[in-house]
Amino acid sequence: MRRLLSAVAMTAAGTLCAAPLRAQDEGAGREIFLARCAKCHGENGVPRRIAKGAPNFTDPQWSVPLDQIEHSVREGKGKDMKPFKSKLDPEQIKSVAVFVQSLKKDCASPCADLKPKESSSK
Repeated sequence: MRRLLSAVAMTAAGTLCAAPLRAQDEGAGREIFLARCAKCHGENGVPRRIAKGAPNFTDPQWSVPLDQIEHSVREGKGKDMKPFKSKLDPEQIKSVAVFVQSLKKDCASPCADLKPKESSSK
């Protein structure tokens, strides 16, 4: 019984602590993003002209898993995005990835406006 209660308490603590850690990662990631990524990806995640083909991180339809973003930051992407594995440590890379994910607009209700309207011409 004690083990069960211990496991429940640890799970609850992990759940409660995850949000502050994510917020901390996001804040640190923002600073790194602004210093190293915004030149191409824009301060708000909307790519500048120099970043041809780069995704708009604020697009509600853009969905990339955290580990894939980390991989792109660490290893680079295509010929234009250089790898950051020698410039950032793994925690910094994770922080940038968390921040990039945070830029995606919440699609709870505003996305209804994004769907094409059906024409009622008969």
